[in-house]
Amino acid sequence: MKALRVAIVILFACSAAHAGVESVVVKKAMDDKAIRVRASGEMYLIEKGVGCLSLWRYEGKRVYVNSPGLFSGVGSSLLIPDADQQCRIWNSESLGSESAKPAYQPPRNPVPAAPPSGPDETTSLIQNALRILGYDVVIDGIQTDKTKEAFARYQASKNHPQTEAGLRLGLLSLAMDVLDKKPPPPEALPLASGLYQASTGSSASRSRSSACIEGHWISSVMGDGKLVKLEDGSIWEVDSVDTVDSMLWLPTEEILICGERLINTDNGEKVGAKRLK
Repeated sequence: MKALRVAIVILFACSAAHAGVESVVVKKAMDDKAIRVRASGEMYLIEKGVGCLSLWRYEGKRVYVNSPGLFSGVGSSLLIPDADQQCRIWNSESLGSESAKPAYQPPRNPVPAAPPSGPDETTSLIQNALRILGYDVVIDGIQTDKTKEAFARYQASKNHPQTEAGLRLGLLSLAMDVLDKKPPPPEALPLASGLYQASTGSSASRSRSSACIEGHWISSVMGDGKLVKLEDGSIWEVDSVDTVDSMLWLPTEEILICGERLINTDNGEKVGAKRLK
């Protein structure tokens, strides 16, 4: 069933090259109509349906447009995550251009460096993860030939290249596989957090807390899974290929934030996402 849903999403994505969620600024709200400005500066007058009663409160602020095809085209909807409201867009008319602030762009993670050859925390994390996944390694923080051979076999099983990029992929993949382990080991979350931290190139002396952040839960899911709002008010745009999972997520389900990935720890599903707010 899930494979069928994935196929449908992929076919839909291929047929709608311009589909997606876009942040816009509300310039003016007028009963059932509103003027909003895209990041490019283009202004549009839209006619909206019922469901967005609080739009007038968002003049000068950002809301979101979910377009299944062309921007604001047939089937598009207006999303107000802060108010948990959404409504259909019945008509959209271009009003020309006006300068607008660019959309928020999250900072990119630096390229990771290879872990040192002596005893270090990253090697211990790798050894712990490999041990959980069934590899015969000793957890001593030292890159012995046995550890290197086990990690190389793991990377080969994932078709990861033996490069810096391959190392990062290996660390991320280990974190995901540890979280997917059934039954989950008690150290799964801190171990995965440490592996994510290592994958960003952080040194062992830096705090792990910036890698994976626990304690969040879902406030609402909108736009057929394209937007996820968490309890702290943050809003995340989910990668289009992952909405097949996020569209079924429910309020109060717990979320682990790992960089640009949201992990639903209630059901083990993971989606790529970027923070919009």
